[in-house]
Order: sequence, then structure tokens, then C-alpha cells
Amino acid sequence: MARPKKSDQTGIRERLSVEMTTVYGRKGAGTRLAETVGVSTGQASRWESGENIPSLGMIVRIARALSLDPGWLAFGAKLSQAPKTAREPRVSATDLDSRKQALADAAEPAADRAEGE
Repeated sequence: MARPKKSDQTGIRERLSVEMTTVYGRKGAGTRLAETVGVSTGQASRWESGENIPSLGMIVRIARALSLDPGWLAFGAKLSQAPKTAREPRVSATDLDSRKQALADAAEPAADRAEGE
């Protein structure tokens, strides 16, 4: 995959902005992405505004954080043609907590049986 050209900058900015909002919501999207990929919030803000474009390696990290295809994020197609299978469903914190609890509850009887043997 070649490095995106400056002419691709607007496309990357639009795709990145839409996907950040989709994944993280309107408030704090830049901060959350920055924390996830390990950059400053200022750098994430410059990507979102189109002032800078991320390096190819960073595009791959961003794409993974947003569950996107790196090639689509870097070079894209029209937003309406974004890959439908690229993003895995997100699990809410409440669902995650209930799943953890269900696993813990299921493991408890097995531990009790092991102690009784």
C-alpha cells in the first residue's frame, strides 16, 4: 500500500471524522482515538481537521482501532460504498459486564465440583 497523496487528504479527513464519530460519539472522539493509538490529542485533532494526514503505519493503527479496512481508510471509495463487513459489532459496557458475570457464574459450579473431588 502506497502512502496517501496530499490530494487524498480531504477524503481521509472525511472518512476519519465520520468513523470517529460513529465509533466514539461526538464528544471526546479525538481524545479517545488519540489514547487508543498512542498519540497526542492535538495530533488526532490535526488529522480530523485535515491539517495533517497520518503516516501509513498510523493509518493501519487507526483502522484497527476503528475496525476498518486500512486500504479503505487511506484511499477509500465514496462513503456510501464503505465496506459493510469491515466493522465488527461493538459491545456496550453493560453487555460486557453482564457477559463477564455470566462467565464467572458458570465457572463457579465447576470450581466447587473440583474442590469436592
